[in-house]
Amino acid sequence: MHIVNLALLSGHTAESHSQAEAYWKAKLGNTPMPKAIIDSLEVDAQGLEAANIDESDLERMTTVYDQRYALPSKVDPSTNDEGDKIDAQGLEVTDIEKHALEMIPIFYSRRTPASTIARVGLDIFFLSNHLTHPGGKLKLHFDRGSKSKFLPFQVAKSFPFSHDKVPEILNLFSVRPDSAQAKLMKETIIGCEESAVGGEDNKYCATSLEDLVDYVVSNIGNQVKVLSTSIDKDVTTEYTIEKAQKVSSDGNFVCHKMRYPYAVFHCHKIRDTDAYVVSLIDANGQKSKAAAVCHRDTSSWNPELFNLLKIKPGSAPICHFVAADDMIWTWNDMPLTTQAQSL
Repeated sequence: MHIVNLALLSGHTAESHSQAEAYWKAKLGNTPMPKAIIDSLEVDAQGLEAANIDESDLERMTTVYDQRYALPSKVDPSTNDEGDKIDAQGLEVTDIEKHALEMIPIFYSRRTPASTIARVGLDIFFLSNHLTHPGGKLKLHFDRGSKSKFLPFQVAKSFPFSHDKVPEILNLFSVRPDSAQAKLMKETIIGCEESAVGGEDNKYCATSLEDLVDYVVSNIGNQVKVLSTSIDKDVTTEYTIEKAQKVSSDGNFVCHKMRYPYAVFHCHKIRDTDAYVVSLIDANGQKSKAAAVCHRDTSSWNPELFNLLKIKPGSAPICHFVAADDMIWTWNDMPLTTQAQSL
């Protein structure tokens, strides 16, 4: 039991939820709240206890995060930041499949063998012609994502969040320093403190709803569009692309929900990208909406990916869907087209 945190939250969850919603509306007007935000606000009567990192995810996600933030310019591709050997082939197929969308930075930023991706059997990456010429089929897995919740602004602001404060943070949350959860928390903080990589700007980690909204407003303004994936299932299945609508070109900010005891979103601007709203139909005929990003500049990507996709480097945009608890933010220069609204 995290007694300190529960005491801070006790009796204030409903009030803070209401305040967060009011802050959203005051800053972003009638911009609809995406599911990733709504889910992160719904703290139950148990408070932060219910927001702990899912125990079933700890070990496999430790492996994921060992690789996610090790930058090729600073770290040997075969090791993580602590010099521990990483065997990409040693990852279980089911683990890569379950967290494929969260592992995308590993796949294109590291020298991960193409065979590691190919053996999963998922269409983690695909070419933009799948979106411009609907009807194609993709085998996909959308994880339900992290269960962590936003803390009230003042509470989140009072908690330390830096690499040099890790021992204090672990003690605050009653997390053993040698545990898998401690390693995930450390990796999340390190990832937030890392310098931006090629093609990445305006990097920031938001630790509360108000913090996230302020980041969006300061970088985009209060007239925004936010796209997210609405698929709420944890299975691998074949989807048919029914239709897709390009929503924006460039100026796309992506926020990824991190694995942490409370909601933390790692946000950054990704250059040379197109954002899409995509209507998918699964094998049972059920329709869902997903957000996708297509990267036009792939010059810093893993060379083996091009072999996997059977294209020459730089010859075509490479796309991927975003995870269920991630969001794409962009300028709302004009309303979504009728086609995009109907997706």
